[in-house]
Amino acid sequence: MIKLKIEIGLGGCLKFQTLPENMRNFQNLLEIDLYKSGIKKELPEWMGDFRFLQKLLLPCGPFVDEKMPLWMFNLRNLITLDISTRGLKIIPDLISNFSKLRSLNLSGNYIEKLPAEISCLTKLEELDLSYNFFLEDLPDEMNMLVNLKFINISNTGMRKKVPDCISHVPQIKK
Repeated sequence: MIKLKIEIGLGGCLKFQTLPENMRNFQNLLEIDLYKSGIKKELPEWMGDFRFLQKLLLPCGPFVDEKMPLWMFNLRNLITLDISTRGLKIIPDLISNFSKLRSLNLSGNYIEKLPAEISCLTKLEELDLSYNFFLEDLPDEMNMLVNLKFINISNTGMRKKVPDCISHVPQIKK
């Protein structure tokens, strides 16, 4: 059996209002890019069935109830996740499910606090928290993110002071 590596980029496709139902059949999907797409409705739960998905770009447009949908935490092979400008207020403890994540973009949300479980993302290399104006501190456990090479905390409540827990990060944008 031949396994196809499939990437779907709907970025810039304003005509799509929802994801096509037959897309759920692409079980080997590796990448989904919905940047600047016309999709404004809640994304379908069957997206959680894409077990091989490595890159998910979902910037712009609100999540229902300002929360990450539960199906998202089934995507345990994600390496890149962009959920910027989604109106998120809370990042749940289930963030620890993304243990393979190397790049996480949470910029432009309304996050006030990150859970200590973010320290389980030990492969994380890039973290963008910019434009989360209400985020004033980071959990001490972030010092366990030894692979973190870049963090953006510009335009957050931490503009003046870099928390000690990220002092080990080579590149800090404030």
